[in-house]
Amino acid sequence: MKRFLGIVAIVLGGLIVTSHVYAGDLSSIPAINSIQPASGMPGAMVTLTGSGFTSRNNKITFGNVNGRANTITASSADEKTLVFNIPLHVKCAAGNIGCVESGTHLTSAGQYNIAITNANGTSNSIMYTVTNNYEQVTPLVITSVTPGSAKPGEIATITGSGFSPKGNRIKIGNFNIENNPEYNLSSDGKTITFTVPMGPYAPCALKICPPSATIIPEGSHLVSVINAQGESNRVPIYIIHDREGVIRTIIQDGEEIQKEVGAEKNKICEKPNITQRLRMSFRGAEVTVLQKILAHEGLLAGDKIDGSFGARTHLAVMKLQRKLGLAADGVVGTKTRAAIHTQWANMCL
Repeated sequence: MKRFLGIVAIVLGGLIVTSHVYAGDLSSIPAINSIQPASGMPGAMVTLTGSGFTSRNNKITFGNVNGRANTITASSADEKTLVFNIPLHVKCAAGNIGCVESGTHLTSAGQYNIAITNANGTSNSIMYTVTNNYEQVTPLVITSVTPGSAKPGEIATITGSGFSPKGNRIKIGNFNIENNPEYNLSSDGKTITFTVPMGPYAPCALKICPPSATIIPEGSHLVSVINAQGESNRVPIYIIHDREGVIRTIIQDGEEIQKEVGAEKNKICEKPNITQRLRMSFRGAEVTVLQKILAHEGLLAGDKIDGSFGARTHLAVMKLQRKLGLAADGVVGTKTRAAIHTQWANMCL
C-alpha cells in the first residue's frame, strides 16, 4: 500500500485543482516544460511538451485570474506531448474566486494559466497569452460543395470560411460518424479539396463490420466540417456508385476477399427531367420525380410519393427552396427546376 504524502492544489481561473500524492508517485507526476506557440488567437493549435502525460484522459485546465476557465481532454501518443486547440469559450461558475459574472463567455485577450491533471496527478502551470478576441475569428460556414454528386474516389471541393490551418475533420452522412478523408486546404484558407471516401457510414460495434456499416450507400448525404470552432452547417452531396457495382476488399472469416457491394447491378440512373411549372393540385410523373428528390432530402416521407402535388409536397418544396437559397414560394418554377437539375444531375430515380 502506498504511503500518502499530501495534497497538491493549484488555483486556475478561480478553479482549485487538487491531486493526492503518494510515495513513489513523484517521478510520474505530470510536468509541463514548454508550450508552442506561447501566444495566439482563440482556436489556435498549441503543443505542450513535458513528462508524466498519459496516453488518454489528460484533463487540460485553461483559466485566468477573472475566474473564467475551461477544461479540455486530450490524448498523448508518446506521453511527452499534448496537442490541443485554445478554447473559443470559457466558463465562469458562480462562487469561483474572481468570478464576477457566471455563465459561458467568449475567450477574450489576456493571459491564461494552463495545467494538466491525469491519473498521475496535477502538473505545474504554464502561461499562454491570447492576443485577439473571439470576434476576430472567422465563423465556420460551408457555402457550397462541388460537384453536387460524386463517386467514392473522386475529388470534391468544400468552399466556405473558418477552416483551420490544421485539424479540420470532415463528416459525410447522417450518422454521427467522422469519415475524415485526406484533404488539402487552399492557400487562402477558403476551400478544402478531398477524396470522397467509401466509408465508414454507420456505427458498428462488431470486430468485423458488415458492408452495410462500412460503405456509404448511394444517395444524398450531408457534409460538414469540424474543427476547434465546432461543427459547420451541413450541405448535401449525392454519392453515386458504379452501375456495375463496387468491388471492395473486405475481411470475411479472417481472410481478405474481393466482393461486390454498393449499388445494384443494371440500375438505371437518369437526370431528373422536370419541364413543367409544378404547383398545388398538379398530378403526374414529374410530380413523382419531384417527390422522390424531396424524399431523398428527408423533406417528404417515402410513403407520400403518390404523384399528387398536395399540401405536404408544397411545404416540402418550400423547405427545399430555403435550403437552395431560393425564394420559398412552394412553386417549382424556372429557378427551382434549374437548381434541381444541377444539384441532382445523377440521381437514381
